[in-house]
Amino acid sequence: MEELSGLCVLLIAALSGALAAGDSVTQVNFTDGHSLTLNVTPSQTEPITNILWKFNGNLLAEWVLNQVPLELFGTFKERATLDTRNARLVVNSMTKADTGAYTVEINSKVHAESYDARWFRRLGTPEVVIRPLTCSAGSKTCNASCEADTDEAEPVTYSWKMGDNPWMVSKKVTEINQVKNVNDECITCRISNPVGVQVSAPIKNPFYVHPTPWWIIIIVVVLVVVVLVLVLVFLWKRKKNGDANKIVSTTPPPRESPSGPPSEEHPLKERDDNGAPATC
Repeated sequence: MEELSGLCVLLIAALSGALAAGDSVTQVNFTDGHSLTLNVTPSQTEPITNILWKFNGNLLAEWVLNQVPLELFGTFKERATLDTRNARLVVNSMTKADTGAYTVEINSKVHAESYDARWFRRLGTPEVVIRPLTCSAGSKTCNASCEADTDEAEPVTYSWKMGDNPWMVSKKVTEINQVKNVNDECITCRISNPVGVQVSAPIKNPFYVHPTPWWIIIIVVVLVVVVLVLVLVFLWKRKKNGDANKIVSTTPPPRESPSGPPSEEHPLKERDDNGAPATC
């Protein structure tokens, strides 16, 4: 128990010393083939007279004014450069083997800032996959999945673009439906990590409804107007003909001529030549 307590005291003391010295670690990210640039801000104002860079505790580069010419070590000989004016280190053709801690001493003093170089695998091109595979315009809801090989590439951020809308950060799988996405013709996804961005090819949205072309709308409107005009003309003519027939039906018929034959109901009595009634 006493040994454990002593160890805790030592750890606390070391941490306090590091914090007091203002030490900080800066994370820098890279992938295969990238260049790593480590810019240094000197903690002192006097001219730089000697520089010593280390990688994971091993010598990387050394230079001492008028004493030791610039020398690079190990795998960094052919692909690293050091600016002795400001201690900036550049390493080209980075690989996963270059992952680790980079530290520097300037004028024989350990610089307060160190660098944690982290390797990420280069992202491949993602692909949008609609699930279920039977998804169609008749479905209510489907899922769109942004498929990509992200092994050793995490953390990965997923974004979606629906139609002409702006990119929206979301999850690997996003929901699409016939109400929300009816106007989105295409679906695209994007993945990004600390060292790159890749965008998928757009795919057809199964819920997209093609808008009616403007010329078809104009033709339909013209046809509707023409039909309405013809109906109005027909009704107007029908009303006009009905009014004319009504006027003709209210006119009285003409009277018969009085010069017709005498009625046989009252025959004239026969008279003689003297005007007296004839007798038997």
